[in-house]
Amino acid sequence: FEGGETRGTPAGNLASDVIREMLGARGQKYPSAVGLASVPYVLQPTLDTYLSDGDERAALDALSGSSPRMTRVYAVDVVLPVLRAARACGAEALALAPDPVDVEVARRSGLQELDMGRRERYVRDVAGFVTKADGASKLFNEKVLMEGYVPPVVPPDGDAAVAASAGAESPGSYFAAKILQDEAVASALYAWTYPRPKSFVAVVQDAEDVVFGGGAARRFVRMWGGLAPEGGVTEDAVATILLDPTAKNTLSGSRMLRLNVGTPVSTRFQLKVSDYIWFSSSPRVNLIPRLMR
Repeated sequence: FEGGETRGTPAGNLASDVIREMLGARGQKYPSAVGLASVPYVLQPTLDTYLSDGDERAALDALSGSSPRMTRVYAVDVVLPVLRAARACGAEALALAPDPVDVEVARRSGLQELDMGRRERYVRDVAGFVTKADGASKLFNEKVLMEGYVPPVVPPDGDAAVAASAGAESPGSYFAAKILQDEAVASALYAWTYPRPKSFVAVVQDAEDVVFGGGAARRFVRMWGGLAPEGGVTEDAVATILLDPTAKNTLSGSRMLRLNVGTPVSTRFQLKVSDYIWFSSSPRVNLIPRLMR
């Protein structure tokens, strides 16, 4: 799982460089794929067609506007370089995001209001999904996932209840939308990897969805443990890589990267920021705490 700051920066170039390195070293003996967590499931045929004919203009036309964040600039700067890498390396490309309409339903009304068939597609491991979160998952939800929530601004003379009824995001609706997106990514990855032993997938996400390893990465491992424990897929089969992270990406309150969250007296409930950090150029010394000691 690769995560980079993709808002307004050409993060796709670094992501594609890393993908080329990994796929090149791996070779083509076993199945490989590149997963795009920003591309909705419904655009899988678009990705397949691009890998077949290499028509970038057609791919960009189909991708642009397919979701609120998929502007043409985003498609050019982030998605296209990754697709080029997949095609050059003979890998498949996977659309991993839920339909934006379904995300909006979850945000406004909760996951229970999703059409049953669509919900089952996004949530393959129902038993694991509804099980009470373990200590690490609870820590991630409280200290990492919900850090991205921004309360709606209600004018001094406004009514919070009216704002909520008009669609303003609440903590619960934000949480529902985020876990739907993470579960959808994990479900699509499970569906592709299950029939392909020894396969490899490089997933490209925003940094906020990769830090501290509790999003789709953790759900993917949980899904294998619940649906196919005989497959032996554990946390050791998954790695997270932060690409050119900033202190803000790691929820740090200083200029330095935050390397973990949790209780300082015990490693039992500590989450490391990622397995690897990959910089496109030498970072500032004061960005990494351990280089200063």
